Amino acid sequence: MQVHRRRRRLAVTAAAVAALGAGALTIASANQASAEAGCEVDYNVISSWGGGFQANIVVTADEPINGWEIAWDFPSGTSVQSAWNVDWSQSGSTFTGSDVGWNGSIASGQSREVFGFVGSGSSTAPGQFTINGDVCNNQDDP
Repeated sequence: MQVHRRRRRLAVTAAAVAALGAGALTIASANQASAEAGCEVDYNVISSWGGGFQANIVVTADEPINGWEIAWDFPSGTSVQSAWNVDWSQSGSTFTGSDVGWNGSIASGQSREVFGFVGSGSSTAPGQFTINGDVCNNQDDP
């Protein structure tokens, strides 16, 4: 009887260790996939005038995006006055905008102008953009 219990304990322990190892592999794979997924944001200034400018945001997705929220920090003193094709808010220098339903999907490898806006202040491109919390590479055209 003792030998049988010991084998059962060893089998249960071995199964638990194997399950933990598989879980660690799953977590590592998920983190790696997240790190490899990417996007590019093009900040395009269409026109500018004394104290203001018009710009649009184009997103290129490495992986499909189904619903987006984009955020960035403007240079001090810059703000959005109006925007289209986006639900947006601005708190201090931080701009946050999300899709309006019909423009929420971006296929893998696709570039899409997701929205435009009129701003006041400096038209200098922000240094960093995030989409759904992930940092994107950005291209600017001031």
